[in-house]
Amino acid sequence: MKLNKIFALIGSIIYSFIPVSLLVVGVGFSHSAINENISEFMAGFNSAETTHTLTTAEITRLFWVLMTALILITLVFTVLNWVAFVKLSGKTDKKWRGYLLVVGILTILFGFVYYYFPILAGILFILAFALNRKEKIK
Repeated sequence: MKLNKIFALIGSIIYSFIPVSLLVVGVGFSHSAINENISEFMAGFNSAETTHTLTTAEITRLFWVLMTALILITLVFTVLNWVAFVKLSGKTDKKWRGYLLVVGILTILFGFVYYYFPILAGILFILAFALNRKEKIK
């Protein structure tokens, strides 16, 4: 297997854990919202000018909408990463290598949100782009 394809494989495996980690974080936050009074925590976001203060149910619902959107976006990127891994040695190699470069840069930039976990995947995606296609591991 080519070296850049190995890096794309390892990066895709690591990146696949991001939606799972988002789901775990979402469930943990939702559980803490039920057990604690989260509206006191969010009171700083409700200014004196607003006439409506957010209830715990509204905050939890808003959080779940945002978490669902993030999970769906990362699932789409996860599927595209696996497609890029499969197509990496095909005729459209340059397009998918460019995709891996862009995803690698974005993953490094936004990887700090996920406790530095996806930064390794971003580095591997950039290496998959940068390495020559002809290098093979025997």
